[in-house]
Amino acid sequence: MIRLSHSALEEMLTCERKFQLNRLLERENERTVNDNFQFGHAFEAGCVSYILNQNKEKALWEAWLAYPKVTLGKDGTVECVEVPDSVKKTDLVAINMVQAAFPYLDNFLEDWEVATFNGKPASQLSFRINIDETFYFVGYLDLAIRNKYTGKYAVWDAKTTGLAIHDLSPVYANMPQLIAYSIVLDKAVGEEYSDYDVHYFVGRVGTGNGFQPQILPLSFSKNLKDRLNFFITLGLDRKSVV
Repeated sequence: MIRLSHSALEEMLTCERKFQLNRLLERENERTVNDNFQFGHAFEAGCVSYILNQNKEKALWEAWLAYPKVTLGKDGTVECVEVPDSVKKTDLVAINMVQAAFPYLDNFLEDWEVATFNGKPASQLSFRINIDETFYFVGYLDLAIRNKYTGKYAVWDAKTTGLAIHDLSPVYANMPQLIAYSIVLDKAVGEEYSDYDVHYFVGRVGTGNGFQPQILPLSFSKNLKDRLNFFITLGLDRKSVV
């Protein structure tokens, strides 16, 4: 079966040939990761760690550890040390962005907490949607969260961007990724929600050397119509693959 994800579909919509080479064809070259993935993964790990533990030193350490520093061959052995091409997306810039996020995360934690299911924090929850006999869609939810006062559940995801546009709200308001993640929320909570909130915690890379980041918490309400549109779009995207 062929694995699809939010990033895979974005790649297909951007460049079908690149999607074919990376996702559909068997290749002998080694596994690599790009600067955008490394940087975003480090920022996410640091923010999630702080939300779970409220320990700044631990959060910065987790961010540094999460930044991949090696290229692996097909057999899993280390091929070489990764050196990022962009001076704005290094491990140090990611750590600095996590540090800049602490005051915003403190504000977030005044109203929200990480949901717990079966006695465990709802962090990095995975799901799989079988589309047909050939394709399936997977995703990983950073956090399921719960409002301390209303008891309402929501989904939370950390993002990084270098986009310089003034208002990023339309970009994330129309992103379907967290709509799919609501499936995990329903399963974990044990009931279906007719409406829910999605929270994007966006770190924008600063100008110059990248050490002046901007932190943008963005929240949007979604409903069953949004979820239906996601499944319709997923089916259409699947037909476009081959």
